[in-house]
Amino acid sequence: AALSKEEQLAVLDAVLEVAPARQVVMGLSGNNMAATLQMQQAIQLRDIAGVLIPAPYYIRPSQCGLIDYFTQLADASAVPVILYNIPQRTGIAMELATLRRLARHPRITAIKDCGGNPDATMALIADGEIDVMTGEDNLILTTLCLGGTGA
Repeated sequence: AALSKEEQLAVLDAVLEVAPARQVVMGLSGNNMAATLQMQQAIQLRDIAGVLIPAPYYIRPSQCGLIDYFTQLADASAVPVILYNIPQRTGIAMELATLRRLARHPRITAIKDCGGNPDATMALIADGEIDVMTGEDNLILTTLCLGGTGA
């Protein structure tokens, strides 16, 4: 992250001073599980709506590694988890089978999808197991028309 842990928490605290209760979703990223879990615990001490978590960047885990990573974070989460599929930034795309498996976790409630696979997006919407939001501005209307929940 471009900001230190302390700076990230200071920005979050400033936002929470003016935002309505439980309306803020905080981004949580990292490639070290212990450090990411530690940051997650610090974030969850605040009154937030959830956490938005991309795949760990740089290390490009396998699909099994992604399932393990997100499951550990979701298991430790006291707030809803939104998966962030953004392979352009993380270097790894979450496959449809991986997303479907993660969608069954009770704390994983949504996905922000920038994966570039419209068939996977439509399949997730059709499954109805998880809220699907697009992260691509040019796909907002299409995603909403297909039954997605937002952007």
